[in-house]
Amino acid sequence: MTIHNTTFSVYKISPLHNFSETRLEFYANELSVLIDRDSYNAVFSPIEISSIKAIQIDIQTPSSTYSSYLFPPHTLLIRSPSHVINTILEYLSTHFDCRTSEFKFTQNILISLFDIFLSSASANPIIKPLELTYSPLDANLKKITLSIEPHDIEEFKKRGSLVECLTGYVKYHTAIDLNQIQLVRIGCAGFVAGDSKLKIFKNTQTEDIFRAVLKNIER
Repeated sequence: MTIHNTTFSVYKISPLHNFSETRLEFYANELSVLIDRDSYNAVFSPIEISSIKAIQIDIQTPSSTYSSYLFPPHTLLIRSPSHVINTILEYLSTHFDCRTSEFKFTQNILISLFDIFLSSASANPIIKPLELTYSPLDANLKKITLSIEPHDIEEFKKRGSLVECLTGYVKYHTAIDLNQIQLVRIGCAGFVAGDSKLKIFKNTQTEDIFRAVLKNIER
């Protein structure tokens, strides 16, 4: 079991009514029937990730196993074939009277996660480039992706807030005002997050980033 180095779809859920860990095997059997494929099998297991209690939902197929993670009461990280994702969400909403919705990483959340990564990584050299993807407010324009090499990241850090320094640098050299467009994705050595997708890499900052993601979802 690992939650690292895997891309998940992130969902915000309301509290599950009448959910009990003593009935996990029963829930797994119900879900297996709903998936409606003889070769697919669901398994529910109680686990802990970074000292946080969770329910691991494994969907076993003949060729592989897809693991998702339910963090009651508000968060679901899910990885499965699309038809199975829909079935899992429908099962949770109908059997436990809860609402499910994709969690979108806003610009403020993305920046806060990256700040956590930078502060935690201060004692170690950054070895991977940073990628920032912006979406223009005009739907007819393409997204803009900026790639910053590790030595440039270190230089921007010395000047203060990296994102603010980068915004000034880009505007001076290209006339593009990043304040007028939305940051929609960040990719760095600690994590990749954007839209409703999340991938956390295994490193010394993993637990801080992971806890920050859950905290933002629970708000």
